[in-house]
Amino acid sequence: MENERTDIPSGPGSSALTDVARNLARIINRESFPSGMRAALRRLRPGQVWPMAFWDLALAHIPEDLLRSETQERQWAVVMQAMALMAPVGQAGIGLGTALARVGGDTMRHRLMRLVQSRDQGLEDQIRLTARLLASHDQAVDQTDFARLLLYPGETAVRVRRELVRSFLSACSKAAACPKPDAPVKAE
Repeated sequence: MENERTDIPSGPGSSALTDVARNLARIINRESFPSGMRAALRRLRPGQVWPMAFWDLALAHIPEDLLRSETQERQWAVVMQAMALMAPVGQAGIGLGTALARVGGDTMRHRLMRLVQSRDQGLEDQIRLTARLLASHDQAVDQTDFARLLLYPGETAVRVRRELVRSFLSACSKAAACPKPDAPVKAE
């Protein structure tokens, strides 16, 4: 089945985090989700006091152990912002690497590498940019990948990044949509 995910890492807390992120994506992408709340989530900025839309969702749907620190609050705010930016394109079972490959081109190869090589604030910025880019191409994605990139620690985070690159390259090779690094450049 094309939309079935087999690249989701397992480990301590991974199932809970994935379930929470999937539930948030489902809620934010609902047609009945208040447009004012979605707009507030889209306007989130680092360093600001999070709007009530964030707190309403966070306190109702994120377990306390996944929302203990200011860093976790900021990371969940970025995840919710990416989800809101993607609406109404929506949630799909298509992994982030595959979704970027479907959009195609050298730009996506560059975007993916920036995404998987970034850390901390840089990663948060790259997630926002990637969500905007995918939404502008009407490309749905499994939005839980945004949470996996930001919230998984250590070796699990490394596995997530590697799997994103693998899924991107696999989708590119199947569709012949992405140029190879050693492919000749066509003169115009």
